[in-house]
Amino acid sequence: LRSRGLGDVYKRQHMKVGILTFHAAHNFGAMLQAYALQEQIRINGHEPWIINYVPEYIASKRPTLQKWMFTHGRALQTIKYYFKIMRKAKKSYDKYKYFAHEYMKLTNICNIREDLSSICKYFDCIILGSDQIWNIKFNGKDSVWFGDIEGFKGKLILYAASAGDKVLDRDIKNILQKKIYDFSAISVRESHLAQQISNIETKLKISVVLDPSLMVDPKIWHKWQIPIRTDKYIVTYQAREDENVFRIATEISNQIGHECKILNVDFWNSSFRKGVEKAIVSPSEFISLIHNSQCVITTSFHGTAFSIINEVPFYTLYLNDGADGRSEELLNKLGLTERMVDKTASPQFTSINYNLVNKKLNILRSASQDFLKASI
Repeated sequence: LRSRGLGDVYKRQHMKVGILTFHAAHNFGAMLQAYALQEQIRINGHEPWIINYVPEYIASKRPTLQKWMFTHGRALQTIKYYFKIMRKAKKSYDKYKYFAHEYMKLTNICNIREDLSSICKYFDCIILGSDQIWNIKFNGKDSVWFGDIEGFKGKLILYAASAGDKVLDRDIKNILQKKIYDFSAISVRESHLAQQISNIETKLKISVVLDPSLMVDPKIWHKWQIPIRTDKYIVTYQAREDENVFRIATEISNQIGHECKILNVDFWNSSFRKGVEKAIVSPSEFISLIHNSQCVITTSFHGTAFSIINEVPFYTLYLNDGADGRSEELLNKLGLTERMVDKTASPQFTSINYNLVNKKLNILRSASQDFLKASI
C-alpha cells in the first residue's frame, strides 16, 4: 500500500505530457511557440512530447518547380526568377526541418486521426495550444483541435488557444458547446475569446495567458542570440502582406543612417525587391537576427512578441483587416500601444524603455506559468 501510494504521488508529479499544436507549419512563430511550451513543461519536471500530427491541410512540403512556371510563353528572365525563388524556398524548408529534428521532441508522425489516437493513448495529459488552433482558415475544421481524440482517457488542457480573428466563427461556437467540458483547465490568448467562450457557458473559468514564447523563462532563447552577422540592419517580417512594411522600413533605415540595411525573412512575392536583402534563416537564426537588429517592422504577432523578448525597437502595422487584435491586446497589456502604427503612418524612430515593459511582462509571465503548472 505504501509503495502504491508513493507511486501515485510520483505520477502526479511527473507526467508524460503530449503537446498538440501547429508545430509543423513552416513559420517562425508556429515552431518557436511549440518549442517554448515543450521547454516550460520540461522545466516543470514533466516529460514533454510534441505530438507529430501533420494532416494534409497543414503539412509543409519541400518546394518543387511546377509546370505552370514554364508555360504561357513566359520570358526567360521570368523563368530564371522562378529558379532563384525555388532555390531559396528549398533552403528555407531544409532549415525548418533541421530545427524540428534538433530541438523538438517529436513522436512518430501521424497524418490521420486513427494513427493520432494510437499515439495519444500513451500520454497522461495532452495540452492543446497555443497558436491559432481554432482558426478555421488553418485548422481544416478538424475537431481534433477541440479535444476530439478517440480513445484518449487522460487529462485534456487548453493552453493559450487563439482563433485569430476577433469574432468567433459560428461553426466553432457549435463545436465548443459540445466539447468544452472535456477540458480540465481552459486558457486562451486573447480576452475577447475568453469572453465569447464565457457567453457560451457561463459556469466555466476561462483564463487569459501569454503565448508560450512569452510565457517561458526567457533564458531558453539566450543560446540563439549570438550575432550571425556584424552589419547594421532592420528586420521586416510579414504575416499578412502589405507594401507599407517596406516603405516604413526604408524611412526608419534613413533615420538610423550609417548604411543600415533592410533584411526580409518571409516569402511573400513583394519581399523580393531591390534594396531589400532576402535572409534565409532557421527559427533559431531568426532569433539572432531579431536580437541584434536596430529595429523590426512587422505585421506578425510573433514578430511583435520576439521583438519584445529580445528587447529591440519595433513597429507593428495596424492593417485593419480583423486580425490586428492579437498584437493589439499584447501591446495594450505591456504599455506599448504607441508601437502599433497605422499602415499609412511615418513613425519617428525611438527606443523602448524595456525596464518598464519587463516589469509588466514578468507579472503576466508568472501568472501564465502558474496556470500551466497547476493545470498539469
